This record gives sequence, structure tokens and C-alpha cells, in this order.
Amino acid sequence: MANGSGPGGSDRLKTNEAGKKAAAKALRNDIRPDVRTAGTTAEEGTAQAGTALHGWSTAKALKNVHDEWDRQVRNLQALLSADEEALTKTAEGFSAFDRRTGKGFDDQRTNELLRRFYGGTKAKGD
Repeated sequence: MANGSGPGGSDRLKTNEAGKKAAAKALRNDIRPDVRTAGTTAEEGTAQAGTALHGWSTAKALKNVHDEWDRQVRNLQALLSADEEALTKTAEGFSAFDRRTGKGFDDQRTNELLRRFYGGTKAKGD
């Protein structure tokens, strides 16, 4: 590694903003709704089986399984939601940071030009 660069020899931080946005969109529009649908379908079948077996110890076991399934689906939904939010914020954060950094360079260039114009004296507010 030369000059603080990582593997591949590039000294620039790169991010795939479009990829992050696409992944967040897939989580929001496809994956989370599909998990919700699959979770609901399994819950309905388990509840029906529990009702049919009312009075049997198997019904109580199915109720326990149903409750655990519901908890796991909610946990998975929360994780997927957190991933979606992190992807969105990361994409937005990189863009905002890039804009602020660019503006900082623009300000530095402007200040340098003013210094040169005024013959080496500092510009007002510098």
C-alpha cells in the first residue's frame, strides 16, 4: 500500500451511491413486503391448525411456535428496516460530505485568488 491507499492502489474513497439507493429500494418495495406476506401466510396456517387441534397438547405447542414465529418475523422486519435506513443515510451522507468538501475547496481557491489579487495581504474575514 502506497500513500495510504488501500488494496488496488487507489487513493480515493469510492462509494456506489446508485447501488445503495437500489438496495434500499429493493428492501422497501420487495424484500420487506415479501417477508411480511410469508410471515402472515405461515401465521394463518399455524393458527388454523391450532384451532383444529383445540384441547390437544399439540395446539398449545403450535401456539408457542406461532408466537415465536411472529416475534422472529417482527425482528427480521426491524433489521431489514434498519438496513434500509442505513443504506439511505449512507448514500445521502457521502453525497453531502462530497458537496461540503467541494465547497471547502472552492472557498480555499477563492481565498487564494483574493490573496494574490491583493498582493499577498489577507482577504477580509480570512
